[in-house]
Amino acid sequence: MDERLMAAASLVRSGCAVCDVGADHGYLAAFLAEEGRAGRVTASDVNPGPLEAARRTLAARGLAEKVRLVLSDGLKEIPPEDAMDVVICGMGGELIAQLVLACPYLRDPERRLILQPMTQAPWLRECLSREGFRLLRELPVIKRNHCYTVMHWQYEGPSRSCSLLERAVGRIPQEDSPAAGLFLERELRRAGEIAQGLERSAEPAGAAPWRALEQALSDALEQWRIRQIRKEKEL
Repeated sequence: MDERLMAAASLVRSGCAVCDVGADHGYLAAFLAEEGRAGRVTASDVNPGPLEAARRTLAARGLAEKVRLVLSDGLKEIPPEDAMDVVICGMGGELIAQLVLACPYLRDPERRLILQPMTQAPWLRECLSREGFRLLRELPVIKRNHCYTVMHWQYEGPSRSCSLLERAVGRIPQEDSPAAGLFLERELRRAGEIAQGLERSAEPAGAAPWRALEQALSDALEQWRIRQIRKEKEL
């Protein structure tokens, strides 16, 4: 269990039926079963190899009877009652979106999605918002100079578009952890560097959206810092 998986586990609702899609070695499923966090745990993968690795993990911890392993392409073989909370970690944002949108029963306000994209996080935010999902919360994770985010989604219905800031950092500005500040700082630097590179290129007009994002991130970071100062004074 690394920081990303621990953040994902923290968003699982107590007593809920959970499906870990793309279970890999089964560490998250084993943790949830061992801690008694979930009412029922299912771990799935599209390939037999990772499921066998998960089986070994569970057997080594005496949890073989507490987690159901299913060979499945996404959620195709997972019944709705086994997936009230759906966790998908460690995949690209485009693949995560494909798996979510291919499963009709996820368009249900009673369910929650816990998603950790390795790439294309801004695209995933925009795609799911457009498809009627609402981003409830994001937990930033900083690990070995990489910024990750664990997203918590619920189906709401109405389609909506994302602002530049929402697309870039979602609900991370609302988090009070030190990782949130670091995440915003890194995205701010990145936006500035991209804008500067475009301004020096043959197509400098392309820098305008990045400069707009840079300003939005600067404002969000300033507001975040002010909130932290106020909280410290209250303590």
